[in-house]
Amino acid sequence: MKQINIFIAGAKALGLYRDTIKALSVDMNNSLAKSGRDIKLEILSYENFGNNQDLYDGYISNKADLVIFVLDGRIGETTKQEYVLAVNSKMKFARPDRVVFLKSYKDITTDIAFINGMLVNDDYYIEFADENDLRVKVQTYLTHFIDSHSTINENQQECIIDKGNSSGGRRCRWWVFVVVAMMLITAVASLFIVHRNNKPVLLIAGGGSARNYIERYNGITLEEYPMSYYVHMPSGNAWLLLTEEVISPQQSPKYFPICVSASSATEEDFLKITTKENFLKLGSVVELRLGYDTLAVCLKRSPVIFETLDSRCFANGEISAQELSQLIAKDDEINIFSTSPGSGTRGSYERLLSAMDVNIDDYRINQFSEYSDLPAINLNGMPYMLLGSKCYVMSDLKRVVEAKDAFELKVYDIVDGQKQFVCKPMNLYFMAYKYDVTNTLMIPQQILNFVESLGCDLGSRVKDGKVKRYTTDSVILDFSKLPEW
Repeated sequence: MKQINIFIAGAKALGLYRDTIKALSVDMNNSLAKSGRDIKLEILSYENFGNNQDLYDGYISNKADLVIFVLDGRIGETTKQEYVLAVNSKMKFARPDRVVFLKSYKDITTDIAFINGMLVNDDYYIEFADENDLRVKVQTYLTHFIDSHSTINENQQECIIDKGNSSGGRRCRWWVFVVVAMMLITAVASLFIVHRNNKPVLLIAGGGSARNYIERYNGITLEEYPMSYYVHMPSGNAWLLLTEEVISPQQSPKYFPICVSASSATEEDFLKITTKENFLKLGSVVELRLGYDTLAVCLKRSPVIFETLDSRCFANGEISAQELSQLIAKDDEINIFSTSPGSGTRGSYERLLSAMDVNIDDYRINQFSEYSDLPAINLNGMPYMLLGSKCYVMSDLKRVVEAKDAFELKVYDIVDGQKQFVCKPMNLYFMAYKYDVTNTLMIPQQILNFVESLGCDLGSRVKDGKVKRYTTDSVILDFSKLPEW
């Protein structure tokens, strides 16, 4: 029988969550036995080792197949060390894997920023609302983890091959350039919307960071989400899709727009071509926070880079905002690349650097995307620096970083004397339509289904597709502040 060894790490005070996961393992082992699968889970925590740090450090290094980190928004030094230990063991022995379950939060604290920043490679965190939500999400994760450690049968292989040869998904990405080139939001519907089975479809629009965040953290590929179309465009343009709903409302809706954004909108972003009064006649925009992505720059190995940065940057995989500004000032020696104007990633760098009186527009900044190629950034043979994030990096650079020919450094700032990794928010924006003369708004069921597929807990704020305004004159409503029924 194959045994999968799992260790639960996190603060000692979170015993309730550890007990929940251990109890879950009993049920999953019973189900595995009944199904005839020759697999067993063993889930341990520090309690199983008599609180002996050396013993469970040894278990993480030498035996664990998976380490589950359960965090409540705070992270102590011991947990940090356990995470580093798991990372180093993975590099040496190809195990253990890691997953972080983080209790849902609204405001980003120093610890939250550190948790975002400490995640490496393809690590991610999964948010949970409470004990029951944690149980469901751990079970889902472990089910996939077990499947990945089982032999793939021939039928599964055929499915994978067929999926890889499908004509859908990313092969239609050339449409993206059509939309961006035309920059006509009103044309999106005519180009992309097919009214299937007389049911409205979702028109999902936004930047690459948010799309990649959703794919990495939620396992959902937006290009392949059923009954929908994904259109790649900067946040500033994607927000206008919702304004288009107001100035040209659909008599018989054929699509419902959703914006995924690595930036936070203001009311003015939705009022560029209409008034607040007109907007509120139709409804309001709901903002829902998904999480955060950490800013990260990619630097080519070169003398000018080593001369400017301390060796500590490369050892720790991080760079301060001050050091970043020093590199940008060398735009005559370094090819500097950023995402497109209006994107959430670029906006985050602009805000960070403007606090140090550095205006990106004053320097020679080129543009890159995750689909750019190496010759494009090796312009004139000079070294390069790409201003990206953990969820948005040029695909071709991944192997360059693995070969140590380039470095990926997470960006941090000093806040109240403490190091804090710089994060950008990941948001959803969608319309809640006016339902009656009261403060009741209606959210289409297709949108609610999409939100739930992302693991968002709608709680008691939504009833029969309806929500209540907490104010009568807000264009943007924060979902977390919506009143309960």
